[in-house]
Amino acid sequence: MENENKSLYKNGTSTTHALLVMSSLIMIGLSIYLTNHYFQTHFPQGLGSSTLCEINSFLNCGAATYSPLSNIAGVPIAVFGVFIGLFLLGGYLFNDKSVEETNYLILILNGAGCVLLFLYSLFILKSLCPFCTLYYVFSLLALYLFWKNSSISSLSLKTLSIYGVAVAFGATAVGSNSWKKQDYHEKLKASLIKQFDSLKIVGDPKTESPHRLVSTTKSFKDAPLRITIFSDFQCPACKQLALSIEKIIPRYKKSLNIQYMFYPLDMNCNPSIKRPFHNYACSAAFASSCLSNDKFTEGHDEIFEHQDKIDGQWIKNFAKKFKVTSCYQKKEIKEKVVEMIKQADEYNIKSTPTLLINGRKIEGVLMPNQLSIILDSLLKKKGKS
Repeated sequence: MENENKSLYKNGTSTTHALLVMSSLIMIGLSIYLTNHYFQTHFPQGLGSSTLCEINSFLNCGAATYSPLSNIAGVPIAVFGVFIGLFLLGGYLFNDKSVEETNYLILILNGAGCVLLFLYSLFILKSLCPFCTLYYVFSLLALYLFWKNSSISSLSLKTLSIYGVAVAFGATAVGSNSWKKQDYHEKLKASLIKQFDSLKIVGDPKTESPHRLVSTTKSFKDAPLRITIFSDFQCPACKQLALSIEKIIPRYKKSLNIQYMFYPLDMNCNPSIKRPFHNYACSAAFASSCLSNDKFTEGHDEIFEHQDKIDGQWIKNFAKKFKVTSCYQKKEIKEKVVEMIKQADEYNIKSTPTLLINGRKIEGVLMPNQLSIILDSLLKKKGKS
């Protein structure tokens, strides 16, 4: 009988209450962030979306956000995490036994869902969403607090009904916003695919670049999805494209090859440039050209990250850090970069960035959602979607 009357809200210690309130607030905060991340990922308005949970290829939110379990009928599942956190917090404030018992039951169901989603991420997606994982941890902490300090003797249909109405109303409101965005997305999708399909096929470069940002197959041309990037390390738009590319890689890395082609807008190595413009772009290309395949992506990202600081001394420090000081000023390295630049002549490239996506030429920056629309369309045509 004593176990049946345990109450966390009424009899829990101040430490227990503090942990419960902390867990509730963190669950709410994480869920709001993940809901916002879902909309930023699927319906981005630009390149400024948050990268807080994009740590590396294993710890990132991208794979989970794109997975089929990320939403229910267009409603991000993170929305339900907001409600669970609010119910826990409200239950503590109202200090009602029927609410406490209902919250306990919800936490049991939520805990089971957290374990299943964690296993799904680990073994199916082969990546972990850091903020999702934090939500799982604090959910299970809240469940542990209830397990130690509470009990379920009966369930209140009134409380369940109130919760159900609140969730239905909130989910419908969020879903309505999602459906409106989806309509816009479908119109954008149809228009973009039509424009892409109308582009002339100019083919992939005859000579493959040794520098890959993503490598699915040994031969560049064997991947279902192929992107060649003609880029300049001092070009601001190229940096924006690099950010876009980084966001879509987790979703397509099993089908995608991305090769990087040097096209510095710098008269020091590019014969097409007749006046001073990006005066250190050639030096940046020489230094990164010396990097081994497993270091190129790291070097590529570092150069773009510090783009506004690039000068002669910065390039020397970069070369020293990556241990290519004796390499990047060699004549043969410079000739290698110039030969790569000459490949651009075939495509009449005059500006950066310029992309070849499965042999079709696109000039300028594409946002992550635009890239995803094109790549999804190509996979669908190949029967790999």
